[in-house]
Amino acid sequence: MTPEALARLCPDLAGQAITPLGAGSDCSAFAVGLEVIKLPRDAQALAREARVLAVVRPFVRLPLPDLRFHAGPPPFSRHRLLPGVQLLAPIYDALGTPDRETLARDLARFHADCHAVPHGLLRQAGAGPVAPWPAPRPEMLKPVPKDLRPQAEALLTLWQALPPDPLGEVWGHFDAHGWNMAFDPKARRLGGIYDFGDSGFGPLHRDLAYSALISPDLTRRLGRAYADLTGRAIDLDRLDILAGAHRLWELAASPDPFQVQAFTRWAATKT
Repeated sequence: MTPEALARLCPDLAGQAITPLGAGSDCSAFAVGLEVIKLPRDAQALAREARVLAVVRPFVRLPLPDLRFHAGPPPFSRHRLLPGVQLLAPIYDALGTPDRETLARDLARFHADCHAVPHGLLRQAGAGPVAPWPAPRPEMLKPVPKDLRPQAEALLTLWQALPPDPLGEVWGHFDAHGWNMAFDPKARRLGGIYDFGDSGFGPLHRDLAYSALISPDLTRRLGRAYADLTGRAIDLDRLDILAGAHRLWELAASPDPFQVQAFTRWAATKT
């Protein structure tokens, strides 16, 4: 985004510094002062995200973006920047046990709040099913490093035998990993979650599994905290399989050093 384009879209922000926040599969995002501007590849999807967030925000206690969609042309959205940093693995690894437990409880409350939003309201806003994961297949093992093959082969067998989610479907975020979190490093608390572009209706356990991108340890703590909070019988083994499956199929799709490292981090919990 150029200063000239910003001035045309948001005259009130003209002259503010523009910082690219990255180009995802759906949007390119920019921080402009205390605002976030998103330029979509699919304007209808961004408009739907804004409608869904308008329904969800009153039900969720954790701060979420107040996303305002502008049809344009060109189409864009803007919302107030949620203060904080992305919650990446090194930050989590540096937390002590009490802070990890607090984070797991905060994240469990976020998921429980989302799962309690009335489905009728969400469907009226345009919410639909989440995109399916690929089916497990032996070809996914090809990019796995040789020293991790035993863990990957055992995982593939478990994934292939996994029955439907015993807790059924919920509406959820379905992308709640550290890149979509605003974490306060001084308070060591979760300050908000953003990017609801992949939200929708899907299996409950899968919605919790994305936290393993931060740490498999967090996913286990999250599962226990969610069970304590909601009374639902979370299957921690199922969560672990799903977390590993996510890492395995993403490694198969993009066999780059980051994906290798991410799968290695999960597989380290199996040794």
